[in-house]
Amino acid sequence: MTGKIILLVFLFVVSSNIYSQSSFSEKFIHSLIFDEVLDKSFVDKEDLVYSNRLGIKYEVEKEKFLIGYDIDNEVKEKLILNEVKYFISEESLDNNFSKIIFTAPEINYSKDFYFLSGKLVNPIKYFTRGWKKLNGKYFQFLVSDERLFNDYCIKKLEDFVDKTSEILRLSNKEKNTLSKEKLLYVFCKNQDEIKSITGYASRGQFILNYDAVVTTYSCHYHEVAHFLINYKLKSLPLYLIPFLQEGFAVAVGGRGGQSAEVLADVGYYLARSGIVDYKNLFEAEGFKNEDATISYPIAGLFSRYLIVKNVDEYLELYRKFSGSPAEINLIKLNMIDKNILANFEEFLKTYKVSEKITFDNRTNSQEIKTEKSFFLTPVNPLEGYRSIKCVELIKDKEYKGEKYYFAINEAEINIYNLYSNELIASHVNSFSKNPAKYFNGKDYEFYISKDLLDEDFNDLKISY
Repeated sequence: MTGKIILLVFLFVVSSNIYSQSSFSEKFIHSLIFDEVLDKSFVDKEDLVYSNRLGIKYEVEKEKFLIGYDIDNEVKEKLILNEVKYFISEESLDNNFSKIIFTAPEINYSKDFYFLSGKLVNPIKYFTRGWKKLNGKYFQFLVSDERLFNDYCIKKLEDFVDKTSEILRLSNKEKNTLSKEKLLYVFCKNQDEIKSITGYASRGQFILNYDAVVTTYSCHYHEVAHFLINYKLKSLPLYLIPFLQEGFAVAVGGRGGQSAEVLADVGYYLARSGIVDYKNLFEAEGFKNEDATISYPIAGLFSRYLIVKNVDEYLELYRKFSGSPAEINLIKLNMIDKNILANFEEFLKTYKVSEKITFDNRTNSQEIKTEKSFFLTPVNPLEGYRSIKCVELIKDKEYKGEKYYFAINEAEINIYNLYSNELIASHVNSFSKNPAKYFNGKDYEFYISKDLLDEDFNDLKISY
């Protein structure tokens, strides 16, 4: 909801005189420019404490609360040197909230800052007012549209934290602290809501300054993984080579609604086929210039290999290849131990693809024989829930609580969990060394691992 704009100020210079003679908004912007926000007590004390509740610190010369919620340093320098003009406007909002909008039109720069009763607060606090609040073991959830979220997702996220905590060897004390203080999970119904909160349109982000995941995914393991490794390390630089940073999150949490296991197989295919040389992705520029559908799976597979080999060594490497943006750009492939690269080559030779979908009858497998794609629904489906993934896959379908969707054709088999909105198993013939012939002219015939589904296959109702 937009309130009335009550103040507009046009400034040409930055000087100490402005602070003594100006309004609240001018004083606040001045304090940002000269890094005096905390000294001048503009920040809400409760929000400041909340920002630091989990003890993660970043090696930057500013308060954690202000990371990403400040005027950029490059802009500050121009302002201090009187090289650009800027505007300040103040807008009153509902429930004692207000907003200060800072703009520097000459350099196409703007930033919004939110206040509650005159104190600076994280934008999440304003945009989620009135949202449904839910608590899990490790999470506090703020939910924009309850029809798109469910208790099943809460359990899946809690299980993911437990599983990843084991990988990272979090102590009982660390897990107890997380259980008490909780990771904030802000579930948005669309990307417009994310953009309002974060300033950027995306499917999801981990917000460093607030220990919050802001996302449109009901089970965004990838962003939760970013939080968990930072929580493990406790103190770290703000920047890291993306090959390891995104690699870890993909290795344990998948990406973009695709499970970690599915993306590991994709990464293996890409690395084995030579479509791209994974070594070119190690450096920040190389990773940035490659399409994410290629760079992320390969990075995930590389991190998976290192984590399985020795998680402590992996964490040391993770910490080693971090630093300032300038330092990150100086990190080169020859800085990594050659044995690590050589052993990865051996890992690729012995890698075994997922056996969630197979074409011969094995122990603990379930035969599937069908003429076309189909749905599976449990005896007691979720009530009042709408699956975002189902809408993405089949626009005109009336959703009736189906939990699984088997999308099948002669080229590939994809199995989706519609309650968590995730691709949980996939076979793509073009990715295989020996493409399978699973269509006999009438039926598709294959097998799935019985542990792929939460339920026994025969306890589920099939529909088309």
